[in-house]
Amino acid sequence: MPQVWQESSSLIRAASQNLIIDLNGVTHTDSAGLALLLEWMTLAQSKTLQIHFRNLPVQLAEIAKVSDLESILPLAD
Repeated sequence: MPQVWQESSSLIRAASQNLIIDLNGVTHTDSAGLALLLEWMTLAQSKTLQIHFRNLPVQLAEIAKVSDLESILPLAD
């Protein structure tokens, strides 16, 4: 996960417009994956950018629901 954070945070820091992150290729996730999405949200907000997630894996949606974080995840259509 540290490598994913390092690479993704560099991309978000370099972004100059709002972001949509497609999670379609994610085949396995856990609470660390949810923590990563929250960190991405925080980083984007620090740059006054909006971030949205597309194709949220069912497993990740369930973790967010159990954690009572489902309503704060910005989902794209």
